[in-house]
Parts: sequence; C-alpha cells; structure tokens
Amino acid sequence: MATRKQYTREFKQDAVRLVTEQGYNKTEAARNLGLDRSVLARWVKEFQDDESEAFRGNGKLTGEGEELRRLREENRRLKMERDILKNPPPGAPRSCRRTNSSRPRLAAYPRGEAVRFLVA
Repeated sequence: MATRKQYTREFKQDAVRLVTEQGYNKTEAARNLGLDRSVLARWVKEFQDDESEAFRGNGKLTGEGEELRRLREENRRLKMERDILKNPPPGAPRSCRRTNSSRPRLAAYPRGEAVRFLVA
C-alpha cells in the first residue's frame, strides 16, 4: 500500500503563489510540481478562503472548531452533573429523594379498608 505524500506548509504556499501571483494556470503548475490538479486547486481554495488559517496541519482546529469542541465538552459535563443531581443514589436518605406530592397515597383504616386521599 502506498503512503500518502506529505508536503510542508512552505511548499504549499509556494505552489499557491505560482498560481495566484505568477499567473500559471493550475494544470500547468501542478504538472511542473508533480501534483494532481485537484490537490493544487484545493490548496488555492483553502488559501483564498482564509490565508491565516490555511495549511494548519492534521488535527489542528480552527478557532471556531476549537470553540465548538470546548462547548460540546462543557455541555456533556453539565448534562452529566444534572443527571447526577436529578437522581440521587439508592442509599441516600429519603429527605434527599424527590417526592411527588401530587400523587394520591393509600391509607389503611382499622377495618382493613384502603382509602385514597391526598397528602398536602
């Protein structure tokens, strides 16, 4: 299996300058550099979209991508904390557990009859 070629940031910038500043067309510049035209076209587009963020390297996020990753992590952590507080552990004292006061309870009278009533 062939390994992918890796090009330095400087090489990519020089290749893009051939097209943008020196007037070469993409096909000619790619052929002279030993690249596929689509690779050079992608580099030119990436450079023109945001010059400062172009050619960051593998795994390096943009500012927005980094913020999105941080917010997703914070959201995951907050949901976990909420769920922990929402459902106390089984051995917790009864005063810590949520009760549903609107649910009717059954009370037994001395004659053994069960009667529903609301506890206020």
